[in-house]
Amino acid sequence: MSVKRKYSGDSSLQNGGPMVKIPFLTYHDLTLSQETELSQSQNMDTCRFPDVEDVADVLIKNDMSDVAAIFTDENIDGSILHMLTEEHLQNMGIQVCYLAGQLARALQRRQPELKITEKDILCVEIAGLCHDLEASVKMFDYLLEDNGLVDKFQKYGLTETDRTFIKEQIVGPVSQRNAEIVANKRNGIDVDKWDYFARDCHMLGIRNNFDHTRFMKFARVLEIEGDLQICSRDKEVGNLYDMFHTRMTLHRRAYQHQVNNIIETMITEALMKADNYIRIPGKNGTLLKMSETIDDMEAYTKLNDNIIHQILMSTDTNLKESQQILWNVLRRRLYKCVGQARSVEGKTIQKTEVQHLNKEILDCKNDENHPLEADDLIVHLVYLDYGMKQKNPIDHVRFYNKKDPSKAIRVRKDEVSQMLPEKFAEQHVRLYCKKTDPHSLEFAAKCFQLWCEQKGFPRPKVGF
Repeated sequence: MSVKRKYSGDSSLQNGGPMVKIPFLTYHDLTLSQETELSQSQNMDTCRFPDVEDVADVLIKNDMSDVAAIFTDENIDGSILHMLTEEHLQNMGIQVCYLAGQLARALQRRQPELKITEKDILCVEIAGLCHDLEASVKMFDYLLEDNGLVDKFQKYGLTETDRTFIKEQIVGPVSQRNAEIVANKRNGIDVDKWDYFARDCHMLGIRNNFDHTRFMKFARVLEIEGDLQICSRDKEVGNLYDMFHTRMTLHRRAYQHQVNNIIETMITEALMKADNYIRIPGKNGTLLKMSETIDDMEAYTKLNDNIIHQILMSTDTNLKESQQILWNVLRRRLYKCVGQARSVEGKTIQKTEVQHLNKEILDCKNDENHPLEADDLIVHLVYLDYGMKQKNPIDHVRFYNKKDPSKAIRVRKDEVSQMLPEKFAEQHVRLYCKKTDPHSLEFAAKCFQLWCEQKGFPRPKVGF
């Protein structure tokens, strides 16, 4: 039964079991597990969870490390997902956990010969839950050890092999057992992508043309050259092109937006300037710089957004520069984007060249009285693609025809449509100026125009 979830209020108790209103995100159409009993009311959908305490309260009060332990409780299944608000779902990776379980169960029902067990599905769900842990595998190992979850995993039959399987799912497959559900390095079709497409399109008001429920409906695992791959029906190739186009659209309109990128750059600049003056306690009480915490998971777990407030409220004069940058961000006094140009094929800019481009651009206009220094300019390289740089990701997907669902086939682009892109990636060069007075901005824009002419790039968009 497919139900579109809407927000609802607090839970209430009936007949000895919690009657919980379903607060799942409106942008996901969910198929509930057979174990979940639905009762319909005029205003909302509700789910009954017999003999289960208010798990949501436990999840809300505890951090990510406790979620895995709760999930392995024998009395709790996927139905607990409907007890969480949107904020908690986003913070704890529950959406990806749910979608990973849904796809694994769809394959289990459709292909019993795969012998997918409930333990396999649990491993996939835990991987989905933990897929966005910073420092990924290191953090996963640390949380298991620090919270005493190794014995808990063993209690429910999860061995060292299963933990390795979970980590493979997080970082990408290295074994046949891993069906590339959570992190698909082969072609980029995975539940992590489905989740952030749905969430971000919903929040940004961008239409999401990709239907992940249809992909689940037609997904099959086939053996290709000795390797197991998730394949789809040949008629679904258009749906997958829509998925990758959605990815490119989100990067163009949101993730690589000029304001988003410069705020990220300014915060990074503030943190780098503060790095020598802030210490984070790590293992055995060792005090580490922020930049050193990546190798100490105990310290890394303490590195969160509070660091911004710590810098802002500090009386240490060494943090004055960092404070000023952060206050500029908060007051919207951002570095200005003075232009953006698309590079041409054969003349793309390499990342190793970026650190010298500000001086190269400034030198294009000979003016001894110019108002800028090289450090006043910031150059960004913006990449827009379908997820595999210049490659067409559909070339790395296999399909099947209903006449022979056991045979994997390729679907060429010219068999789909003549209106699909000829190229699957492009690079843009974007220039920012730290000085925001009109004279400095005008000078920087003229330098950038001259530089683009010398490079043979199209005329840049200036002052947008």
